[in-house]
Amino acid sequence: MLALPTRSVPGPRLGGVGLSGAIPFISDRGPRVLSEAILYRVFADVKSTPWSPAFLAARANLKHLLGDFLLEAKPGDGCPMSLWDWIKSMPSRRRKALVRALKDREERGEPSSQYNEIHPFVKSENLAKFGVKNGVYSVCYTEYVARLIQAPHDETHLDAGRYLKPLVPRLKEQWSWESPIFYASVAPEKLDKWLNRVCGAQSFFWADYSSFDATYSHEAWMLIESLYAEIYPDAPPEFWAALSAWRCPKGKAKCRKEEVVITYQADAMNASGRDDTALANALFNGIALTMSLAAALAGVTVDQVTPGHIARAKEVFQVAVVGDDSLVACEVDVSGFAPAIVANLERFGLVVKAQCSPHLADVTFLGSMPYPVAGHFYWGPTIGRRLYKAFWQADPVGNLPAWTRGVAQQLMLYRCVPVLFEIAEKVFDYLSKTKITTAYVDPNRLWQTREAPVPHWDQSTLEWLCFRYRDQGLSVGMIRDDLRTVKSISRLPAMTRLNLTDASLLLDDM
Repeated sequence: MLALPTRSVPGPRLGGVGLSGAIPFISDRGPRVLSEAILYRVFADVKSTPWSPAFLAARANLKHLLGDFLLEAKPGDGCPMSLWDWIKSMPSRRRKALVRALKDREERGEPSSQYNEIHPFVKSENLAKFGVKNGVYSVCYTEYVARLIQAPHDETHLDAGRYLKPLVPRLKEQWSWESPIFYASVAPEKLDKWLNRVCGAQSFFWADYSSFDATYSHEAWMLIESLYAEIYPDAPPEFWAALSAWRCPKGKAKCRKEEVVITYQADAMNASGRDDTALANALFNGIALTMSLAAALAGVTVDQVTPGHIARAKEVFQVAVVGDDSLVACEVDVSGFAPAIVANLERFGLVVKAQCSPHLADVTFLGSMPYPVAGHFYWGPTIGRRLYKAFWQADPVGNLPAWTRGVAQQLMLYRCVPVLFEIAEKVFDYLSKTKITTAYVDPNRLWQTREAPVPHWDQSTLEWLCFRYRDQGLSVGMIRDDLRTVKSISRLPAMTRLNLTDASLLLDDM
């Protein structure tokens, strides 16, 4: 491992306002970085063990968890999509690759000999060049492993993508913001509706899962694939062949510059480049969490959960899930049930990091928190997490001022977030004579991008923030000092240090 080389890449560049002591960086490339990511992400040391009876009980209750989502696909309902409609729905760069793969297979007359191979590579993104220990954040505490993407062969996408893509809106329709289980991969405006529906709950429980992709087991995939079989009982063999190729990734990467080839064979896991990565995560998370809540509330083991237990749980708990992230609004004091909920989730093989509180102000979900304005709640980013990298361009190409102004334009819609809004407004106005590049909307992270401005924060918002960061000693006066500091910024790019972002960086996950 130590003998493998690395390859340096250009770091991000700052176009707006950065936070002193809390900056991002881009990980190196090369076989060493890639092999470390594979060892950590694919072969993670998972502490929990899947328990088959938990999955069998979940399977027995699927109708009560998923309702009409399980109805068999009928002609004309868009499930599956036609192959060409699916190809046309993809981004242009992917369309070209998929058309090329289709033509190659037609000319060959059979699947590629590399059909079962996964191509792993390291994701290029801004990472935190700091860590938190002993109540301080510092570059000295930086720890990271690069994010790994495991890209399947394009022919597997051709065989499975058109079946899986239409299941996402189908699940969102079943698990809507008005339902007891909510698939919350939606725009902030819809998340606001759910938040204001549940904001009066007695307590809140939220969790995420460590090494989530690596905790997928054969039992988990059997459960999820049983749903696909319900919906597509006549799916052709090539659909199941693609799912089989994805279940236990067989990876191969050629680092040509260093003349290194990396190969590996994984056990069951969720390879990040699958067409159903987000769909499967939502299904697994929502099913496991609801089963765990129902068992804890009823005082039974998770394998003993009945439809009646689930019906009762839906009256008491309102669940929102995206990926490995979850938030539950509870009509009871959940603190007494929390240990049982976590233990039940571990029965599904999950490694759980959970918190609970009677205070909505303490909640974090999808890197965001609730902000009150005039008695109404709006989701907005946790300030430190968003600002430490917001104005650092990860791919340092193109017109930096135009890109920076586009970022500021999007952040200005979060008028409910003190300091973040003022920084965005300052950057936008300072670059008023430059062009503007509209900020990229990530279709896989819809909750990060607003379409319209929300009301401006008020005194209640400041007091709310002080309560959230009470252990960090934040006060309204300190936030107003920050506002004066932002107002005094007279050049770009600029670095600053603020009381509010200091408190956020110490408390909120990056």
